Amino acid sequence: MLSQSSFLLDKNNRDLFLQAADLDGEANTQQVRTLLAETEFKRFKLSQVGLAEVEKLIASIKAAVTAATEAGTVNADTSTPEANNILIAQRVDATLAIAISDDKMVAHATLTASWAGKSVTEEAVSAALEETGVVQGIISKNIQALVQTGRNSAPGQALKVPVAKGKPAENGKDTRFERLVETMRERVLKPKELEGGKVDMRDLGDIVTVSAGKPIMRKHDRTLGHDGFTVTGEVLEHTEGEELEFDAGKNTQISPKNAHYLVATATGMPIEIERGMIVDDVLVIKNVDVKYGNVNFDGSLIIEGDICEGMKVEATGDISVAGLIESAEVKAGGNIHVAKGIIGHQSEDEDHHYSCELYAGGKIDGVFAQYTQMEANDDIHFTSQLNHCDVTCYGRVSVMDEPQRRGLILGGHIRARQGVHCVNIGAEAGTRTEVEFIGELEAKQLELKVLQQDIDKSHDKLSEIIAVKLKLKVMPEGEKKQGIVQRLALNERHEQEKIKADEQLIVKVEEEIKAYLAEAKLVAKQVIYSGVKVNLAQAQMITQHRQQNSEIKMQEGELICHAN
Repeated sequence: MLSQSSFLLDKNNRDLFLQAADLDGEANTQQVRTLLAETEFKRFKLSQVGLAEVEKLIASIKAAVTAATEAGTVNADTSTPEANNILIAQRVDATLAIAISDDKMVAHATLTASWAGKSVTEEAVSAALEETGVVQGIISKNIQALVQTGRNSAPGQALKVPVAKGKPAENGKDTRFERLVETMRERVLKPKELEGGKVDMRDLGDIVTVSAGKPIMRKHDRTLGHDGFTVTGEVLEHTEGEELEFDAGKNTQISPKNAHYLVATATGMPIEIERGMIVDDVLVIKNVDVKYGNVNFDGSLIIEGDICEGMKVEATGDISVAGLIESAEVKAGGNIHVAKGIIGHQSEDEDHHYSCELYAGGKIDGVFAQYTQMEANDDIHFTSQLNHCDVTCYGRVSVMDEPQRRGLILGGHIRARQGVHCVNIGAEAGTRTEVEFIGELEAKQLELKVLQQDIDKSHDKLSEIIAVKLKLKVMPEGEKKQGIVQRLALNERHEQEKIKADEQLIVKVEEEIKAYLAEAKLVAKQVIYSGVKVNLAQAQMITQHRQQNSEIKMQEGELICHAN
């Protein structure tokens, strides 16, 4: 009959046997489980093979009892004294496995708690890490916690924790330039507030000016960054930030007292340029109309009213307009800021398709524009609408307000280098709206192809050099052979250096392409309607139905539209 004493621990102190002689026809495997759980061996790992043997033996005993009953020999001996004791459970030591991530930045330890066997120690974890090649970024506190938790865990419980972490390389940051004064662009975007919360769009307040000696920009030094490492000890090299210098524009200079500051040398309107400032002469005009005449000014313009139909306005600096631009030609060497809108209409002139034209060496921004041809070397931003316009932008085109709830591009042809962002584009009626991403993608792809061809040619030459070297082995030693060997070595080194240089150029061009494609995309916060045509190099797509909160960008050579 089964009892707790039916379990015998082998002299190896690991294997636990069940005495087969104690089994009878009334026994079952559940009884074995229950009895074992009540003994000092309850944390041993139960053997499924052993349980199967117990079940088989009990079945044979029951069969023997049944046969004896049918034969009328109920008192016959049905025990199985010849049966061996059954291995029913074992001590099993805890196990440990170390896994390193593909990028070698994290190593995880998986500990499986023991079944009454030996626990994993901190020393064992350290040895396993060393054996696996994990030598850096080891997290000692995680190892201690893993070992302690493993000792107290249920038998067989698996615990997985990171025990080593690499450190990514931290690239340095380029010199940063901080503007210290307000520009007219901010003033145009913040008209004077009246009582009751209304604003006077034509009253921009005082003209933004700075006086001689005033600091207008501060330079923040570059940072160097530092190397990183993988858990296997490989060094991840960093890139130092680039040291950049001030571009001291018109009427500015680097402060003689502190080279980190740019100061004005004359009184005028501050205009920000890349890595510097200009302090420009300012001309203030009420309205540009037939009474005032066309304007061509060497400096910046502030127009407190409108630029009226048929007028031409040109300035070497910024042009800020408090009112409207209506069917006029406006050219700025700097930025064009329009507090209200830009209104044009289709023209019958073969050279000018629209009656309103804007050209900016910097940015163009305003509230809305319609039937206007515009070109900017920097970004173009409108807060409300861009309707039936012909746009060429070497920065980003953005049509949306600050909460990103309003901003429509409808009709026209938008060319942009750094992406087009809006709230909605197109219309339910399928109004044709075209977006084209401009840049040098095809030229860069051709450059990659040429570089790879050059590398292939260099490899062919190296193969030829190796073939010649093999032939030289049978050539008698002498000055002639020595000269050939030297020339071959020079040619070999030249081709190897050429391959290395080309490979570095390939990496650079691939990074440039990757950066361009990351920016060259159409993003709509709400809807891209059907009928919107998008072009990028040779890839083209026309949307067939409306897409909610989506973006269109190139993936693996094709334009793809997907939800954000």
